[in-house]
Amino acid sequence: MLIYQFQFRGTPTKGSPEFGVLAGALIHAWVYADNQDEAQASAAAAAKVMDFAWRIDSLEQVAQLTPDELPPHLGKLESADTALQHPRVVLEFVGYPIEERDDESFEIRQVKPYHQTPSDQH
Repeated sequence: MLIYQFQFRGTPTKGSPEFGVLAGALIHAWVYADNQDEAQASAAAAAKVMDFAWRIDSLEQVAQLTPDELPPHLGKLESADTALQHPRVVLEFVGYPIEERDDESFEIRQVKPYHQTPSDQH
């Protein structure tokens, strides 16, 4: 199995609940693939980011990893989900606020995929 890691810079679109709340995010994407090249894996990661109604502004980093190089929480997910179809994309958004802050506080939010309902499509 191949594991690709991508780091993107992104911004929420109007369809995202984070629009107007976060200025953007560093988006970590891990793609688990059986037989994909880097371009196919990148496209799978980008499509998954767009499912969350976020726009990719730039690609910051690309790496091919071994299972031992994964962050511990991702390694556990992979071992538990071996029956899932590939490619499998796992995302982590590290957001930053719109305004500058003087303190060191931060907020943890769960980012959910954006799904339009038929009434939302015009």
